Amino acid sequence: VPAALALYGLAGTEVGGWMRRAHAEEAVRWFAAEVHAVAAVVGGVAAQEAVKLITKQYVPINNTYVFNGVASVGGVYEL
Repeated sequence: VPAALALYGLAGTEVGGWMRRAHAEEAVRWFAAEVHAVAAVVGGVAAQEAVKLITKQYVPINNTYVFNGVASVGGVYEL
């Protein structure tokens, strides 16, 4: 990670006014992450639930839906 920070010119301890080195390290560490795939899954679930609410044909998810992008599993939890 330090080499990647130096590559992007973020080698100091203070990167910007609000961004600290720890934030920059996290951003560089997850720079090549496949976030769009997780967003597509969660967006698809949200769209499906919106259709359920609008058409009033099916029972929507009860309470909270959590998707784990690392393991590619989702679950519904009642809080």
